[in-house]
Amino acid sequence: MNNFGSTRNILDDFDVVQYKSKHLDVLKALFIESFGGIAEIRGALNKDILKYYKIVLDDETPAAVTGIVPPELSMFDGYEVSWTCTSPKYRGSGICAELLRKCILDLPKDGIPVFCDCWRFPGKQINLFNAMQSNGFQLLVPEASVFSTKFSKLCASCPYRHDDEPSCRCYTDVWKFERKL
Repeated sequence: MNNFGSTRNILDDFDVVQYKSKHLDVLKALFIESFGGIAEIRGALNKDILKYYKIVLDDETPAAVTGIVPPELSMFDGYEVSWTCTSPKYRGSGICAELLRKCILDLPKDGIPVFCDCWRFPGKQINLFNAMQSNGFQLLVPEASVFSTKFSKLCASCPYRHDDEPSCRCYTDVWKFERKL
């Protein structure tokens, strides 16, 4: 169930800004803090998608970021939630769920679904679980992708990998939100 009609919003206590070139370093730092070098390798800072990001700022400190790219830039048959993360200091506060809700509400009223490819670790739920559920997303494909080697460029700079582990292993689960016209 979602709360698209609620009146009080946690984002009222922060600045929510659309990405501009002056935010590049802030955005890059937040991605590195959350994903290591994976985000940069996988195109999170691609100039074609940067303009779709919304950033939550606490004064000038980045608290969270997400964006929804249009179908023509998506790897799915619909819109796609792009790289989404919350700084550790702000995790669990609901900021990310509200930011995602804002992005959904800002989409054209065209009924095209929204997909999200969410990373997670074996035996754990995705970090975005509450954001996905509270916004009406449904798990479509569990374990759609598996990354399982510490020698991969994707795994080398992962902030969650430990050198004493025999291999890095994580999954992506695909979630979908059916929008109504």
